[in-house]
Amino acid sequence: MRKSLVVLVAVFLLLFFASPSFAAVGIKSGGTLQGTATDISFGSNSGGQITNDGSTWTFNLLLAGTGNGGATSMASSTLAVPITHAYVGKSIASDSAFSAGTLANGVPGQMLTLYIYQDLGSVTFTVTPATASTYVSLAFDSVSDSATLLYIDDTVGWVIMTVTSVTINQ
Repeated sequence: MRKSLVVLVAVFLLLFFASPSFAAVGIKSGGTLQGTATDISFGSNSGGQITNDGSTWTFNLLLAGTGNGGATSMASSTLAVPITHAYVGKSIASDSAFSAGTLANGVPGQMLTLYIYQDLGSVTFTVTPATASTYVSLAFDSVSDSATLLYIDDTVGWVIMTVTSVTINQ
């Protein structure tokens, strides 16, 4: 009888105290409190704007790098590194006309990994970001070269998180 009473009390306590909890979250935009929300949707809205429809806030968690599962590849003749994906595979061309790559500014907090998956010749693919504070360009010259970059803002630009066999030009 005593075991049954203990089990009954334990079940009652679990049911009573194990119910879901909810709380409001304060929302700031640009450092200014915009209000509170009880529902947050980590969706992909256009432009990454924070929107408020009363009690639900919707914003894009990554802002970029989510298309096609977050990965894409570049043809050997493509020079502009796409910033629409978090992971970019690149084939290095055999023609030096396709050796000077560019990297546009991203959005704050965006990460991008550029990985060389194919080398068709002895050409070095040099990527020059539109904005970077501590380096001028990155040079990729063989299969498995890679660099992971983080975009800080339009002043600091792309910073290097990691590189593997990549020459960093100062």
